[in-house]
Amino acid sequence: FREQFFTERFYHKILAWGYLKVSKVAYEIGDRTLIDGTINTIYRSLLTSFKVIWKAFDIKSIDIFIHTIALSMFRGGRVIRNLQTGLLNNYVMFLLMGVVLILGIMLYALDRVKG
Repeated sequence: FREQFFTERFYHKILAWGYLKVSKVAYEIGDRTLIDGTINTIYRSLLTSFKVIWKAFDIKSIDIFIHTIALSMFRGGRVIRNLQTGLLNNYVMFLLMGVVLILGIMLYALDRVKG
């Protein structure tokens, strides 16, 4: 009863050992060679083609777009810099011009609603 009629030993030495060997061979040939090899080959070929397409798209569109935005902000800043004089009279004048502009828009909209 202690050895259970040697069934444990028979199972591990004969049946499980053979199953383990067959599983390892199937894993190496089927999974590692066929499946992983195929997937890795497809991945490498798609990656190189996508890299070429992405570099062309990135350089020709995104980089030019970002560069244009940065350049226009720089030029706009140079123009707007002249408005900032540090004189209180200029700031009050711009404030009054803004109030007059807003009132004009409101009166125009009110006139269109009534008319």
